Amino acid sequence: MFKIINTVGETRIGKRKINQDVFVIFNNKHSFLITALADGMGGHNGGEIASQFAIKCVQKYFNNLNFATLTQEQSTDLIIFNVKKIQKSFIDYAKLKPELKDMGTTLNLNIFANDKLFSLNIGDSRTMQLLNREIVEITEDHNLSTLARKNPLYAKFSNYSNLLTSSLGPIKETKVDLFVTHFSADGYIIQTCDGVHNYVSNNEIKKILLSSKTDLKEKADNIIQKALKKGSKDNVTVVLVEYGKK
Repeated sequence: MFKIINTVGETRIGKRKINQDVFVIFNNKHSFLITALADGMGGHNGGEIASQFAIKCVQKYFNNLNFATLTQEQSTDLIIFNVKKIQKSFIDYAKLKPELKDMGTTLNLNIFANDKLFSLNIGDSRTMQLLNREIVEITEDHNLSTLARKNPLYAKFSNYSNLLTSSLGPIKETKVDLFVTHFSADGYIIQTCDGVHNYVSNNEIKKILLSSKTDLKEKADNIIQKALKKGSKDNVTVVLVEYGKK
């Protein structure tokens, strides 16, 4: 069994004119912790609206979900079913506002249920875990850089981490990944936007989290400050969850 010790989220506008990052941390009506991070797509009309809308949909569709008696397979089916509701909501929204039909966002969603972490990912926002003093990447970024690592035919795109292969929006090509992590020891769950993890290495994040001189909020602030100092030109957002054994 595990328990949630503390949670925190921090976001900064960085060097952008507006902050297209949105995050949420909440316990739903059945006391399951849910964290989500959406990064609106810069250069697309309504990027900030898309990320805000995605997070509002998460709060709407996941607030009443009860995973208490569900198997792992039933839980994953329920999560995917409700993400499809979010996709449908985007399509319906664009019918009312056709000028926003090209809006898009990432969505990185974590649900803590039944001693497991269900991590859903669309786009290149990321979930990681600090376990046994090492950073493990739970989700996989949906971008050309990832595709290049997996398929030699795309090797020339290895530096194109800014070009997404999946995103959430009314007319976007959407790939949904769902990962299940079993908790086995004390640790941290880390969510970051690309404005953070494209500039701050996993090793640097690990050192900040392992520092005994700072509380969780200071750790999040230090990760953000590290990204800004290393030249991040994007919005910067971090969500941290500290957990331990009961």
